[in-house]
Amino acid sequence: YHERGLGERSTWTPYRAAGPIIESVLRNAVLAGSNVAFDKGFLSRAVSETWSHRVLEVPSYALPAIGHEFPLGLHATAERVGEVLQVEPPAIVAHSAAGDVELARWVYLTCRDWAAKLREAE
Repeated sequence: YHERGLGERSTWTPYRAAGPIIESVLRNAVLAGSNVAFDKGFLSRAVSETWSHRVLEVPSYALPAIGHEFPLGLHATAERVGEVLQVEPPAIVAHSAAGDVELARWVYLTCRDWAAKLREAE
């Protein structure tokens, strides 16, 4: 695995050997991301056909918080979530694997916490 833009090699596991590791970590998990169809297709080549998962597409999940009818891209969603909820998105390496993961996680957690506060106020 080589992180785009950083110029350093990280430790890595060969793709085929990674399948059981990935599957054990993600078993019965929610797969959250910006383009989960791509992520699922990529991961499905490494894990078994019986992989149990649920999918959460973060830009769609954020729609109630940002007041849009249709999802935006991940970075535009994060900017809009930050503006609407008056919070600062994390500083990331844009369009890198680690940066996009962190940004998707931030959008999900920020919207989740916002929704919990709304429920508490009811």
